Amino acid sequence: MRSRIIVFVALIAILVGGYGIYDSVLKNKNGAPVVAKSDPPQPQQETVEYITVWRAINTIERGEAIVSDALKREQMPLAKALDEGIRSDVELDFSPSTLFNRDIPQGALVLPEHITRENDPGYIDLLVTEGMTLYPLVVSNKNLISDFIRPGERIDILTVSSPSSNLSGAVEKPIRFKGVTATLFLQNVKVLNMGTEDDEQKVKPVVGNQEDGFTTIIIEIPPTEVARLALAQRTMHLEVYRSRDYEEPVYADVRNVMSNYIGIEEMRGSKNKNGRGGEL
Repeated sequence: MRSRIIVFVALIAILVGGYGIYDSVLKNKNGAPVVAKSDPPQPQQETVEYITVWRAINTIERGEAIVSDALKREQMPLAKALDEGIRSDVELDFSPSTLFNRDIPQGALVLPEHITRENDPGYIDLLVTEGMTLYPLVVSNKNLISDFIRPGERIDILTVSSPSSNLSGAVEKPIRFKGVTATLFLQNVKVLNMGTEDDEQKVKPVVGNQEDGFTTIIIEIPPTEVARLALAQRTMHLEVYRSRDYEEPVYADVRNVMSNYIGIEEMRGSKNKNGRGGEL
């Protein structure tokens, strides 16, 4: 009797289990929701930060003035810039008087420590070329254009001279025309123009007026030209212009501008009663 009861209970358990399996399969067939496997999360793309840098297009020599045409602006990834020791945008002073204080190879990065401004220590040393000497030149300021000639510019020195007159101080004074000529005295001369203001070191386009109508500027010349220029400054009228190339030699005399000018005048004495010529 007891064995029958055990068999009956076991049979009921098998039936219940089978029914549960059947019911589960039937629900799946009828569209019961099935839990889908979730895809692994996609990694987020990192945002690349860029900074502004400047690179030399060609080789730059020490003492050259900074110009935007000589540099190329680039956007560099911050990670790469940090390897170069740069942490933020590179800002340069593009003032015409700013000079490079070292040689910059082609393609190299240009940093603020590579340039020197006109108020910085050591600026004058960058202006003076090795083997040259400084000279204070007094010239007429009638042809000087404000800010047209700056430190580092190249100029040509024009002289107006006469063998019969000292023109060094002639601004509005009448002069004799005999033998007056104008010619280029020196070409491609570098301007330095040093001055002081408020006890600070300055380099200005014009140092100052020594007298009405004249201005002193500082130039550099070969030592061999000092004597000639010193003599020219004390005997001739001097003017300066921005340096350039000339197709023909620059020279003129009075006959080139006055068509009716006669350079040599013949003088004859009048005859006296004795028929002899007078004194010349």
